[in-house]
Amino acid sequence: MKTRFALLLATGLLVSMGLSAQTKISGTLSCVKPDPMNAIPVGDGEGSVMNLAKVQCTWSKGMEMAGVTTKDGYSVAAGEVHGGKTKDHGIHVGNMANGDKYYVHFQSTGTVKPDHSGTSEGTWSFDGGTGKLKGLTGKGTYKSTNNADGTSTVDVVGEYKTP
Repeated sequence: MKTRFALLLATGLLVSMGLSAQTKISGTLSCVKPDPMNAIPVGDGEGSVMNLAKVQCTWSKGMEMAGVTTKDGYSVAAGEVHGGKTKDHGIHVGNMANGDKYYVHFQSTGTVKPDHSGTSEGTWSFDGGTGKLKGLTGKGTYKSTNNADGTSTVDVVGEYKTP
């Protein structure tokens, strides 16, 4: 009887650990030039600029969450540029192949060259979703390569959990 109870207890613990485990994800976003892009010079003599932009993106290497593949989405971000260094934060609204949505908060720091190309790195966290992704949680990191023409490529890694 003790052996049977111990086996049931061990099985229950393993199942509950598996249900609460985070699932690893990674993918690549390809983003077009921001539209709209609002840039306001600060006027501090150092070339500082405050930005507000909306960027449309498509998953060139999609991720799978809850059995569904990521499709596309958009980010709205606020940022500042000072002395060739950038700080950004914003919200990404993503669409899944089945129509479900997910929501992400992100922040990054980076560098920008005079031709507007540059790189940035940051962190992100899920802030819920719809349908199969309702109650979505998770977090990760990303690296962005920004091209002089305004397009960008974003490599994303992290983990997620659904209830």
